[in-house]
Amino acid sequence: MRYLRREQADTAGLPNHDCWLFDSRLLVLMRFTNDDRFLGAEIIDDPSQVVRPNYWRDAAWHYATRRNQFAAG
Repeated sequence: MRYLRREQADTAGLPNHDCWLFDSRLLVLMRFTNDDRFLGAEIIDDPSQVVRPNYWRDAAWHYATRRNQFAAG
């Protein structure tokens, strides 16, 4: 697992939402308010909707850091 700060995601041209991708086939899209309060999650398993997040994951991996690097600042 790796972490990506919003500023880095913007620089990489990634979409402005948080999600988890499981086994390249199941997407959990996180919903937040404008002040970052968690509203809930949407589970998506439709392959036509999950394919694009797989591309985003690959791009994000390039910019993301391991947990201990992320936690260190």
